[in-house]
Amino acid sequence: MYDEIAAKKKRRQENPEYRKQEYETHKKYIGNHKDETNAYYKEYYEKNKEHMRKLARERVRKFRENNKEKVKASTDEYRSTPEYKLKASIIRKKRYEDNKEYEKEQSILVNRNRKLEILYWYSDGSYKCSVCGETHIEFLEIDHINNDGGIHRREIGGSGYLYHWLINNNFPYGYQVLCRNCNIKKVKLNAVGLQPSATTIQKTNYIYHLNRRLKVIKKYSDDNCKCDCCGKDDIDVLCLDHIHGGGNAHRRELEGRNLTDWIIQSDYPDGFRILCENCNKSLGHYGYCPHSPIQNQPHPI
Repeated sequence: MYDEIAAKKKRRQENPEYRKQEYETHKKYIGNHKDETNAYYKEYYEKNKEHMRKLARERVRKFRENNKEKVKASTDEYRSTPEYKLKASIIRKKRYEDNKEYEKEQSILVNRNRKLEILYWYSDGSYKCSVCGETHIEFLEIDHINNDGGIHRREIGGSGYLYHWLINNNFPYGYQVLCRNCNIKKVKLNAVGLQPSATTIQKTNYIYHLNRRLKVIKKYSDDNCKCDCCGKDDIDVLCLDHIHGGGNAHRRELEGRNLTDWIIQSDYPDGFRILCENCNKSLGHYGYCPHSPIQNQPHPI
């Protein structure tokens, strides 16, 4: 019996016509005995489920390994269809709802790893601000050298997509690592009201809002005009902080109104303090600031 099986196997390998004839015979038999064949295969599969699954996985693995370009093209084409996008959206929402806490943790981990990769690339592995040399990861971020960050973020769908976009586009030129303080100071120094081409109205508006901002900073810092956390006294990088959190929700409630104007109109309510942009950023993103000995935490990434 084994000699006969070996002989058939050899004929299949050496004789394409025999292989084709055997296939046609097998196909004809299955067509004439569908119910019996299906019952046999079903019974065989149930008895050998793990083995059959293992063989199927191995076939898929080999096919993918030998047809990488074909598989990629097919996958990309399928993922671009509206049907797939709708299905994927439903699956993501359900997965998020079923595992909300886990998904949040994974999202934070992925985003922080992306940030670490981006900061490493654009700082030549030094992880420091290219202006002041600040090395705390909590304070560092990516700056558009040509001052077109607002336009670029609107084009790619918002700030949350920037790191993802930079990685997908192979780390293009035109970006640098700055701490939050230096990034904000750069923005302030490039304000319209400070430019030689600014109109009289633009210069007047700039001075008006600068004086109101300075008035609020003095009020909440007892005229010291410095960060309540690290003591930095550069007016350009000082900002208001909601002591008990909830800053984003409060700004949404204001519906576009300026926070400084609201505070003055509300007669300087409690619950605010003055922080520099670095400390404010760290507290908002990580829940602590490296400058505080009590709240100091391990490396955030």
